[in-house]
Amino acid sequence: MLNPTQVLSSNLAPFFWLAILAVLIFLAVRYYTLPSRRQPDRGPVLDIGISLTQRPIMTAAETKFFRALQAAVGKQYTIFPQLPLWTLIQPESNDANAARAFNNRINLKRIDFVLVDSTSFMPYVAIELDDRSHQREDRQRRDAFVDKVLKQAGIKIVHIRAASNYDLQTIRTQTGLTVLDDVPA
Repeated sequence: MLNPTQVLSSNLAPFFWLAILAVLIFLAVRYYTLPSRRQPDRGPVLDIGISLTQRPIMTAAETKFFRALQAAVGKQYTIFPQLPLWTLIQPESNDANAARAFNNRINLKRIDFVLVDSTSFMPYVAIELDDRSHQREDRQRRDAFVDKVLKQAGIKIVHIRAASNYDLQTIRTQTGLTVLDDVPA
């Protein structure tokens, strides 16, 4: 039997290294295909005791306003409901910590509706539908912060009180819309 020193100094050395390489490749393939190393979408993603159900993206009041807004807007603008605030603005800072802190402040905030120019896809106006929850102190602080952020970014923000019925012309006036296509009132 050959000892390792004889193998490394003989004509069998290339085969020895190929065998070592083959074993390493085999072990690497086995390691990366272990069930515990699989991508999260291939296995369970929820902790024990967690279940998920669907829910609508808008409340009944928001849905009612959305339908009226659709009728008031026409084709010049596209309506995006429940748009995350961070999708509308681009914070710029030389201070990475300040930028990260700002992003953390806006990360989970959403705007009820955003009208976007259908051609350029630039935001035209952000709309908050104010129901009773907007009378709470915490919600007023949140609204003031969001209003300030949007104003600084140059995006108009409009607060419209939730109602049982909406007049299309009133919506157009409140949002400053100039609708180019014919929309029945």
